[in-house]
Amino acid sequence: MKAGKDHIGVGVGGILLRDGRILLLKRNSEPNKGKWEKPGGRVDFGETLEAAVVREMKEETGVDCKVVRLLAATSEISPGSHWVSISFLLEGKGEPKLLEPGKHGEMKWFALDGIPKGITESLKETLRVIALETKN
Repeated sequence: MKAGKDHIGVGVGGILLRDGRILLLKRNSEPNKGKWEKPGGRVDFGETLEAAVVREMKEETGVDCKVVRLLAATSEISPGSHWVSISFLLEGKGEPKLLEPGKHGEMKWFALDGIPKGITESLKETLRVIALETKN
């Protein structure tokens, strides 16, 4: 049985903000091949959402983080795929490195007002929440 295909998959993503910029990764494979996304991945059985996002950030970027708070929850449904994605605001120190080049081809910091085209639906919703919060 495969998560996201045979049953709903649960994933997490981490938003790391520094100096008005957000860290994004560009996917090398499906789903969302060629799109920019936040670091993250699948929640393992018996793992909390918070532990999963901290683990995924460390695996993908080498940055040790702590969860600040929940930002958004989205459903990504496409033909043959169904994922629920939970996004968290994270705080972390150290310079990120691209540690999974098979999974992601690029890693870049983007200004919040300079997000590239071609981003995942989950990232779109998370950025919408961040934009609403910065207006208030």
